[in-house]
Amino acid sequence: MPCSLNPTLSGVFRKLDHDVTLSGYLVPAGTPLFTENYVASRLEENFTRAEEFLPERWLKRDDQGRQDWVLHPFASLPFSFGARMCLGRRLAELEIWIVLVK
Repeated sequence: MPCSLNPTLSGVFRKLDHDVTLSGYLVPAGTPLFTENYVASRLEENFTRAEEFLPERWLKRDDQGRQDWVLHPFASLPFSFGARMCLGRRLAELEIWIVLVK
């Protein structure tokens, strides 16, 4: 089944607080940086069968700890990460649980 879901935001802007080397390029502190979540979520190097809608990819690992669907742990961060993560994350997760229980 083709993927019909799209991220709420295509990415996130941040300003670097220290120098960073990305793919061999020095990016100085103070540079605005945009992470492209839409692209990252559709790369085959991050997800097996990335263009398909496969809800089972988010299930827990099997008894041996294998999870073949998600290839990179930071490939999908719908609520962002760290100190600036979405304040509404817990509320959204609670709403998901309520829908599932009903």
